[in-house]
Amino acid sequence: AARKLDGSKVNKLVIQEVSQQVEALKQMYNAMPGLAVVSCGSRPDSEVYMAKKVKLASELGISCKIFRVEEQSCPETTTDSLIEEVQRLKCESAVHGIIVQLPLPHGVHTSRVIEAIHHKKDADAVSVFWQGRPSSGEGDDPKGYGGFTLSPCTPRGIMELLNRYDITLLGKCAVVIGQSQSVGLPMALMLERRLATATSCSVHTSNLMDAFRGADIVVACAGKRGLVRQDCLKPHALVVDVGIHVVKQGEKQSLMGDGEPGASGTASYLTPVPGGVGPMTVAMMMANTVQLSSMMQPAVLDISSVAGACLLAHPSRLIREAF
Repeated sequence: AARKLDGSKVNKLVIQEVSQQVEALKQMYNAMPGLAVVSCGSRPDSEVYMAKKVKLASELGISCKIFRVEEQSCPETTTDSLIEEVQRLKCESAVHGIIVQLPLPHGVHTSRVIEAIHHKKDADAVSVFWQGRPSSGEGDDPKGYGGFTLSPCTPRGIMELLNRYDITLLGKCAVVIGQSQSVGLPMALMLERRLATATSCSVHTSNLMDAFRGADIVVACAGKRGLVRQDCLKPHALVVDVGIHVVKQGEKQSLMGDGEPGASGTASYLTPVPGGVGPMTVAMMMANTVQLSSMMQPAVLDISSVAGACLLAHPSRLIREAF
């Protein structure tokens, strides 16, 4: 059976380090990192996610507030209102990081809203400015994170999870299934910066199963349940499952990812769903916020041990063995 890449366990280590950096910011600059969550609509799942962010931020000593924009009958008007709110928050000195809770209501121009976030306050690193940094290599350190370069929370969390388990990426063949701007595309770039050979695929890629069979590492972020099957995996492959789907069985509900349960029989390492990528994503959002806050101080705080601020140092390794 596959060994578990325990995101929940690594999350606790990361959060502990982020907490130390929050305290350092307070002591050195009397500064409290501030995160603003812009929300529109009333999706129950979004409400749950936002509540978790607020709770964790509070525990870390990060100010986290939700700013709700009322959905209008006209999507264009709603889009304009969201952009106006984002631009207002850009001028708030107490706000160091801004995220827009996705998905937005149907018809809203999500890309326009995202691009309204100034890159110096883009806590999820989804703006064009940060998206281009991994490919440009600006400021990259040998591990491929890159000085004060921010990266989208989910792929950054995946890279940190692999680092904590000392997974060697050099020379590995990786397949990333899913090409979103916030996960799939930056994930492929990050793997390449670590000298893996990464192939970016979609659910429409021809001979997709053949690509799986030749991959040492599979990152599934296509949002399609059961996409990664046991019979299509290379023996001892590493599988990172980003997908999350609610499965109803009678009156009970369970969660599963883009991989079928049987995949654990072939893989060497596997991220569980839940408890794998999800906890790392939330941790990196907090770490990105702390990083942005530190960049706004008179002198940049040394945050080399902060997970979301590159985590160039790893004081607490979980596993010391190469993949």
